[in-house]
Amino acid sequence: MTNSEPRSPAKPRQPSAKSVAEFLAANPSFLVDHPELVGVLAPPSQSGLDGVLDMQQFMIERLQAELRDLRSSQRDLLSASRVNLSSQERIHAAVLAVIEARTLEDIGRIVAEDYRSILDVSTSALCFEEPGQSRLHNIISLNPGTIRQMMGDRSILLRHDIAGDERLYGGGAGKVRSDALVHLNVGKDGPNGLLALGSLEPDRFHPGQGTELLGFMARAITGSLRAGLNAA
Repeated sequence: MTNSEPRSPAKPRQPSAKSVAEFLAANPSFLVDHPELVGVLAPPSQSGLDGVLDMQQFMIERLQAELRDLRSSQRDLLSASRVNLSSQERIHAAVLAVIEARTLEDIGRIVAEDYRSILDVSTSALCFEEPGQSRLHNIISLNPGTIRQMMGDRSILLRHDIAGDERLYGGGAGKVRSDALVHLNVGKDGPNGLLALGSLEPDRFHPGQGTELLGFMARAITGSLRAGLNAA
């Protein structure tokens, strides 16, 4: 019996250049359907001959478009980061201002006066639900049930492209085109409270914004309000 050498597996037959050319000619949208292949192709040099496809120019234009998209995304990211950093700094300043207050009237003054510049809003107000008119300066009285009517079960409500509510902003309501309403729960023994921040910019506040910073500020204000109510 004759021993035979094991045969090596046959190599897959490679398509010829002619068959590849014929395939591409029959499927002119192949590279459109498989754009990832453009990055691995070796383009021909530019040629002015009629009928020669300038693949190099195509790839350059594609890379330039990708670069423009990348730069645009970077600009948007940097802009969003700057806005977020500015918002954080303003919220922190607002919190520091209110935790230094010693009385309920001090808190009302800080919200009604200082918060306009600190938070860069057109008008701001501290409101409580209570019968009659508040005896304290810079604190607005609301009829019982008003806050729930405005906000439902939400603790923070952002509204855009609105007409200002005179119940919250009084004579400054005409300046308000968007606002942020923050429910202030000072406990079962305290009145129902609301922080209202109004802006003349229709899209300064809108429902798509994050509310984490406003929630943080609300907790700080609530703590100060409880201390102020206990001292009153």
